[in-house]
Amino acid sequence: MKPNFSDVNIQYSSDHDDSNNHTIVSSSLEQLLELLKCKFRNQQFYKMKYLTNRWEFSKNDEFTPIEFMGDKEFYWIKVIIHKKYSIADSLENVNGDSNLMLQFIRECPYLLEQASYSLRNDREFIFKAIEVNYLSYNYSIFKDPILLERYLEIKNSKIDKTQPEINYKKCNDDEMILKAIESNAVVIQKAPKKFKKEKSMVLKVVSRNVKTLSYLSNQFKKDRDVIMEAINKNAYKTLEIISPFALKLMDDKDLILMAINRGEPFALRFASKRLKNDKQVVMAAIQQTGSALSEASTELQNDREIAMTAVTKTPYAYEWVSSQLRKTDRELALKAVQGDGLMISCVANTEFKLDLEIALTALSLSGRALVFTESKLRTNEEFILEAIKRNGFVLKYVVGYIPSNRISEEMILQAIYQNGFSLNYSIELLRARMNNCYPELYLPSSSPTILGN
Repeated sequence: MKPNFSDVNIQYSSDHDDSNNHTIVSSSLEQLLELLKCKFRNQQFYKMKYLTNRWEFSKNDEFTPIEFMGDKEFYWIKVIIHKKYSIADSLENVNGDSNLMLQFIRECPYLLEQASYSLRNDREFIFKAIEVNYLSYNYSIFKDPILLERYLEIKNSKIDKTQPEINYKKCNDDEMILKAIESNAVVIQKAPKKFKKEKSMVLKVVSRNVKTLSYLSNQFKKDRDVIMEAINKNAYKTLEIISPFALKLMDDKDLILMAINRGEPFALRFASKRLKNDKQVVMAAIQQTGSALSEASTELQNDREIAMTAVTKTPYAYEWVSSQLRKTDRELALKAVQGDGLMISCVANTEFKLDLEIALTALSLSGRALVFTESKLRTNEEFILEAIKRNGFVLKYVVGYIPSNRISEEMILQAIYQNGFSLNYSIELLRARMNNCYPELYLPSSSPTILGN
């Protein structure tokens, strides 16, 4: 809101009017000051909103809101900080900036393919790209001898030089051998026999590198003390190596629980059938990650308490819930889509898929969930509009189910208002987004097109 300077009414009059005039001027200035304070507060609020959105959306791989398509700092944060390697929806002031693109290519070589047409066809730029990341040569349209030669020079310089061979069998320094084994389990093959034969030494060996179990005799693969020591180091890898040889240990409840409680819920994968059907063991695993439900018995996959615990912890665990529960338990279906909208693809009951609460909840989290929504809903324009109001990204998937001439202006605007998603970039849509989402934003470094008005 602009200050109304017409409110300032200064009149020159005789001395006896000075007091009244001073009061009028003072009051008007106070009003102006309050208006300026309000303006400043609003500007700061929308600036913070813009910067917060820029940070949060830069973590997103799905799309870029229209207000950030020309924002170089947005893409720098996305690529360099968040390691999200997609700039395909950026404007040319971003993907055509050679210095910025070289930073991106240093981080990820295939981003060369997403550079502007002019940069991709600039041989000098390609040479610089190979200098900062030689792997970018693989994504270049130029394959001439000079570029190939530089690529091979850099590639060969990266190859580790061969280290001098050490004769471990004649080495008397046990600690040096153990350190070598810690780096490379194969060293145990070249070490003195005691490293594979003496239990006291074997315990030290597996505590350094559990992969050495592959080179030990079956006697040690079945030795509970050795396996417990190895589990303390790496539970999953230990069980993966010994499970074919130590069936008795795979039925040892305390050992399997120990492995699970060491932060390896998928230790359940190697447990015996009896333990996969043990509710305590399975509960311990799914409380760490619900997807461990995939390793539980069919009976426990049909246990509602187990299923609800798994889905609450990890929504996509719904995929491994029994078909019986997925067909009959609405609460479980809703819980799944509340955590991951794409879980609507696993809802087995058509009635649940037509449930507006379930469908709209799914779409509010994932635009792609529209692909798995019942056709009766995804071709309903009223339903689609409501979904877009909850998640603008739904509009991307609408195109496949509603003819383009039936995609209304209101759908397009609601998507822009909701999260800035746009099928196409235009100044008009950018202005609509800025006026709706950041009506009093002032960024001195931004261009008028970014600010909208």
